[in-house]
Amino acid sequence: MKDYKGKAMRIHKGKISHASIHPEIGELREKFMYKDLKVFKKYKISNFIRPPYEGELDSYEKEVITDACKGEECFAMNCFRISSDTRAMIPMNFEMFEKSALEENTPIYYQKQLLINSNTLKAIKKNTKKGFKNES
Repeated sequence: MKDYKGKAMRIHKGKISHASIHPEIGELREKFMYKDLKVFKKYKISNFIRPPYEGELDSYEKEVITDACKGEECFAMNCFRISSDTRAMIPMNFEMFEKSALEENTPIYYQKQLLINSNTLKAIKKNTKKGFKNES
């Protein structure tokens, strides 16, 4: 978790550790957060799946991403609105993405549109080799 003011909190096995982060990383994460908040507001939803933004995975500790994606490649991010000015994200491997999209019918935000159905997942699988294509 992060407050975007140069401090970061990590919760691991029930323990909270605090660390400082570079201001550039805080600014980048904040930029991504505001992009997600716009999606929540525009579609009036509380969570959605999206591809990782360009450079987003590099802004987190590799261990955090690896643990969340169970040692596999990070394919997508599951975003949850916490309040009107913050959100949380869970990195997902392809299996997690597929389960969330198909079984839980979580909306997918891809190429500036919101998609909800299993045909969407089939199209994404068919047209991409390694996850979504990032949008700028």
